[in-house]
Amino acid sequence: MIKNYFKISFRNIFRKKTYSFINVTGLGLGLATGFIMLMWVNNEYSMNMYHTHADRIYKINAKLKSGSDETVWENTPAPVAVFARENINDVEKIARLKMDGARQVVKYNTNVFIEDKIGYTENEFFEIFDFPIVKGNSGQPLAGGLSVVLTESAAKKYFGNDEPIGKVLRFKDTTFSVSAIMKDFPANSSIQLNMLFSMDIIRIKFHGNGQWKTIEQDWGNYNYSTFCLMKKGRNTNYASRAILSELRKTNPDASITGFPFCALKDIYLYKADGSEGRIIMVKIFFIIAIFVLLIACINYVNLVTAKATQRIREISIRKIIGAQKQQLFWQFFIEAGVLLLFAALTALFLVGLLLPVYKQVSGNDVNYNPSDLQLWKVFFSIFGVVWILTGLYPALLLSSFKPLQALQGRGIMARAGILRKSLVVLQFVVSITLLLSTVFIHRQMSFVRNKDLHVNTDNVIVFPVWKIYDHVKEFKNELKQSSHVSDITVANMSFFEGANSTSDLEWTGKQKGDKLMISQIDVDQKFLGFFHTAMKEGIDFSKTTPDAPDYILNETAVRKMGLKNPVGQMIKFHDRPGTVIGVVEDFHFESLQKEIEPALLEYAPGEGGIIYARVQQKDAKQVISFAQSIWRKYEADLPMEYSFLDDQLAKQYDKETKASHLFDAFSLITLFISCLGLFGLAAYSAERRTKEIGIRKVLGADIRQLAALLSKEFILLVLIAIIIAVPIVWIGMSKLLDYFAYRISLDWWVFLITCALAALAAIITVSFQAIKAAIANPVKSLRTE
Repeated sequence: MIKNYFKISFRNIFRKKTYSFINVTGLGLGLATGFIMLMWVNNEYSMNMYHTHADRIYKINAKLKSGSDETVWENTPAPVAVFARENINDVEKIARLKMDGARQVVKYNTNVFIEDKIGYTENEFFEIFDFPIVKGNSGQPLAGGLSVVLTESAAKKYFGNDEPIGKVLRFKDTTFSVSAIMKDFPANSSIQLNMLFSMDIIRIKFHGNGQWKTIEQDWGNYNYSTFCLMKKGRNTNYASRAILSELRKTNPDASITGFPFCALKDIYLYKADGSEGRIIMVKIFFIIAIFVLLIACINYVNLVTAKATQRIREISIRKIIGAQKQQLFWQFFIEAGVLLLFAALTALFLVGLLLPVYKQVSGNDVNYNPSDLQLWKVFFSIFGVVWILTGLYPALLLSSFKPLQALQGRGIMARAGILRKSLVVLQFVVSITLLLSTVFIHRQMSFVRNKDLHVNTDNVIVFPVWKIYDHVKEFKNELKQSSHVSDITVANMSFFEGANSTSDLEWTGKQKGDKLMISQIDVDQKFLGFFHTAMKEGIDFSKTTPDAPDYILNETAVRKMGLKNPVGQMIKFHDRPGTVIGVVEDFHFESLQKEIEPALLEYAPGEGGIIYARVQQKDAKQVISFAQSIWRKYEADLPMEYSFLDDQLAKQYDKETKASHLFDAFSLITLFISCLGLFGLAAYSAERRTKEIGIRKVLGADIRQLAALLSKEFILLVLIAIIIAVPIVWIGMSKLLDYFAYRISLDWWVFLITCALAALAAIITVSFQAIKAAIANPVKSLRTE
């Protein structure tokens, strides 16, 4: 019996080639797109969750108050771990991790390597997380102060096939012995390092010789990631309150208001303050994946139910000769499965073609390894769900209807027509929603790219020179000698990455207990003139003496400090009294996703680690080459880094720009699948009304009238979809655009033009079949059975 089901299924598929092609193409494209997107969603949700105790691992953050605003930092002071380890019973294990993502020189014998994934931690780190030690003492991987743990790939890079344990590496003018080798950090780990040094190195550097506190004493340096493993059933609230209480004992005036614990599962997907971060994109892509698959399934269901009337004779004969409802159900359900199998094979072929393009456009790393069991779990889960969606309803419908009622236009088949129209509307609601969203996202990207930053970023090369900090002045003066450099300045801040913040600011009129977080920007005399940033009041540093204790505030700082006539007022910054000599207009120095923060500019030419040089575009290569020759005088091993300020600006919305490209692709795919289904339904409608068209043509109907007759039903459905989609987009995009500090308005004419284009695509699709049927020979039409 089952063999017969498959035989009939194959026969029907190959006999109706156009119908089968539309179904296989629509389902295949939907499966391929949905598969790629759900693979990525699965990867995102699995981030960090492979650890045995993932449900009990937390990262400790720090919450602080600045005026009426609250901010959450992802790092804490080093003493947090020491206090919790010794005093909080609810904490089972706790460890600090200090990242050093800058490029560093590592030497082995005469070989020089560049490393940029370096961290400092302690042995408890390996007890909290599942990062297996494959060589060395797994209980104490960091054996002593001058030891280092390498990943397998790092050990291979440094020592080749030689035994790494006991080998000596030189780092920051100190020798370290390799004490253990660990497996490489998995791709789904948010921590990615190549070498881990002992936290003892930080202790040695800050040894508390009377000049400064040890790291165990310094509650003011928020520079450590602190991870803890809570005991089973214990609550984090007590631990958080206890840490805050200890901070209050050492620093009663601290602006910190709490130490929130962030669950490991939320670290990657959510912001430090608990608000939605990357999870927004994950949710959007998940919903789009479901919609793409749903649209592909709707196409199949629509075409099957539309074609059902052509199978009345087959089903009637089978019922007369004794076929049971259950047998007919399995016949049509298996037929759906066979067609889906062809679509799945098509999808796997398309995945191979589309995945490299997807990776390039999105920047998302989706692994497509045929031996990966997780990949096949996702694939077969999609296959099973789609089979149920495409096979269950048509099988129930076709096995249940009564032929006589169907021929009279009553019963189940009549109700199927209503469902079919509803599904067409749903298809185009999704397609138009995505299309409109894509247009508004593109307009938002264009808006932020062209926004006036009050900073001239044209033809500026950025040289991070903090690696040769003692020679910054010499580097700047020598670079300035180049005839290709038209202007040069130095600061302690890298544009669009933010500046150091502090609340150590006092001014007349400040209320007791007020804490204003303000960004500190150390600059030379030419900084504001270099970037063509205008002064609103007073003078800039080019008109003052180098040794004067003068400060410049931005407009936001003046507003939040409540200063009425700021120029000439005395303020105290880090206990250094000085005069406000000017107010600079607000300019963007941090991420464009944030509103401009209060900023204080201080004249401190010896404190800058970033040099900015303005050049002509055609001279950039000569300037870079000249700068490299200067760099090699002071740092022979480490390559010089540089970038263009315009490129740094473009990177601010790199993720959003890539997302907009993906929206382009997804909206076009959904629209194409929807139009493909509409094409099939229009073809069926024209085929079903062949004789009617022939008679109308004989009686004098022209092509325009016949095309309108066949098209109006489908066009009406698309118009209903537009009416439903517009308010959905309005509400959804209003919320999504709130993610941006500076956003566009939702103009009505954008809705009008975009919806008109979507409707035009549908009209062209339907009209093609309608005109084809209208110009057919009526004699041939009337002879058609």
